[in-house]
Amino acid sequence: MKKMVLLYLLAVLAGLGAGQQVVVSVKGGEDISLACPLQANSSRSTLSWYQRKEQRVLMVLSTTLTPRPRVVYGRGFGPDRFTLDPRQHLLLLRPQPSDAGVYFCAISRWTKIT
Repeated sequence: MKKMVLLYLLAVLAGLGAGQQVVVSVKGGEDISLACPLQANSSRSTLSWYQRKEQRVLMVLSTTLTPRPRVVYGRGFGPDRFTLDPRQHLLLLRPQPSDAGVYFCAISRWTKIT
């Protein structure tokens, strides 16, 4: 019998603390896609995904939303199990019970100083 993995998705909206919460339950070994409901208004934005469990928040990954995106992985996370699809959904490949937690996305905007 495969173990169940519970994942929670919390989208933080514009840093206001308000959010949309979705509870996802998957059987171990089934890949899962988490959609970030936030929309970037600019190509000068960074999309970041975070995982919170046991009172700790860890960065899963971060990517710049430019024509040539660059993905940076947080410590303990890597492309072998966590990645982004073209729509900026977080893909968890072969989730395990240790992946259970709250996942949330955030978009930050930056400007070039001249």
